[in-house]
Amino acid sequence: MKTSLQLPALRAFTLIALHFAPGFMPRAFAQGPLTPPGAPAPTMKTLAQIEPRRDLAGLPGDATASRVISAPGSYYLTGELVAEAGKTGIRVDVSHVTIDLNGFRLVAGSSGPIGIQLNNGPSGVAVVNGSLFGWGSAIASTNGAARGVRLLDLAIVGGRNGVELYDASSATATRVSVTGGGGPGIALGASATVASQCTVVSFASSGGEVVGISAAVVSQCAVDSLVNTDGAATGINGGEVSDCTVTTVRALLEGAAKGITAHSVPRCRVAGVEALGPGETATGISGTSVSDCTSTNIAAGTSGFVTGIGGSTIHNSTVANVGTIGSTPSGAKGIVGDTVSNCSARLVSGVSQASGITAVRVADSAVGGISASGSSSIGIGGYRLATGCTVTTVSGIGASFSAGFVCPDGGETRTCEARDTGAYGIHHSGGGVVRGCTVSALSSGTGIFSSSRAVFEDNFVNGCANGLAGAPGAASLVVRNRVIQITGTKFNFTNSQVGPIVNVEGTITSTSPWANFTD
Repeated sequence: MKTSLQLPALRAFTLIALHFAPGFMPRAFAQGPLTPPGAPAPTMKTLAQIEPRRDLAGLPGDATASRVISAPGSYYLTGELVAEAGKTGIRVDVSHVTIDLNGFRLVAGSSGPIGIQLNNGPSGVAVVNGSLFGWGSAIASTNGAARGVRLLDLAIVGGRNGVELYDASSATATRVSVTGGGGPGIALGASATVASQCTVVSFASSGGEVVGISAAVVSQCAVDSLVNTDGAATGINGGEVSDCTVTTVRALLEGAAKGITAHSVPRCRVAGVEALGPGETATGISGTSVSDCTSTNIAAGTSGFVTGIGGSTIHNSTVANVGTIGSTPSGAKGIVGDTVSNCSARLVSGVSQASGITAVRVADSAVGGISASGSSSIGIGGYRLATGCTVTTVSGIGASFSAGFVCPDGGETRTCEARDTGAYGIHHSGGGVVRGCTVSALSSGTGIFSSSRAVFEDNFVNGCANGLAGAPGAASLVVRNRVIQITGTKFNFTNSQVGPIVNVEGTITSTSPWANFTD
């Protein structure tokens, strides 16, 4: 019968049996030297190897700074650091330095000038993870442009100015908050600088210009409650400003007030921009390209001018309550641009003039609630081409000119609608084409008018005092229009080509493809 005992087990059993066998003597094997080769040496790492950083509390200072960093490396706080009276907190005199506040505060002594001073144009300096309290300038560069600065997870509270790196290049500020103060919140240079997820709140200044955030690229940032009692105020200024919010920017006595000023402005929101000094301007958003933005509650004071959004190309954006907060300005414009599409402007009011949208080309946009008591109140004006737009409720008080659409020079108004727009639904002062449009509810106005040679084609005018009209001798072409429920003159043209006018209550007897219809 086969056994289940395996070979290793069998060998072990054999050795044990031999060990206990009578007369068995095991062989002895040679051992290594037992004398130590030398004195014992430490094998653990040094503290510097484990933590290759220096405690800022142990650094020396000088006559102007409580702590001076004079060698590249990594530095950190182990507790709150209060600077000596009248001195800078930490001065950085070299490049390639990281300062980790380690969650602690760097506190100004009496009249502390600068929290962290980047001196003589250092490069590669990072300040992270902590707060700075009560400084004249929390972080600033002196005696040269700093390069490659990185600010991360910082809270700046009190004092006057936040971050002053005007001439810095390749600088980033990420999750930096500045609360309270009177100078700039976060000011980075215009070249290769980025501010992201930053906030500036509750700044009050007197004189000069106060800016919340400025950088080449600003994204996901917020500015709130920026007030200058005697100078200009700007929420955010940059090259590209995206996904940002600006609320309550006010210039009280003199100076302009601006929400966002940039080259490109996508997906931003501005509310509450006021320039209340005589003759000053207030602008919600200004940019070469503006898209998916809102600008509301924009106001200017006596003899001032206010604009909701201004730019070259403006798309899918909304303006509301322009010129109605605080005081009524002399002039108000909702949206001003070269090309405007899919936009909305409502509740725009001015003393001398008001307009919803002013642009060269306007498409698929809506305007409502435009009013002025002076020279003109216009829904959409200044264009060469307007297509697919709607204007409702335009009013002029006293002798003011009011109209839904105003085309100044031989342009085209196509498939647009005007309702309750005062003196005119559509007004062409330089001829042009009005095609496929609808005008209604002008109880004392004219539906469509041109003061020069124009084409009136496929339009519908309903419920107005007068229907279609041209200036005497304008020599217009009037075909395929429908004009009904008119209390005054339905068609008013001289020296013009007018298709047959057919009364729609009877049998249509005209076979002309150019016939106009009325009731």
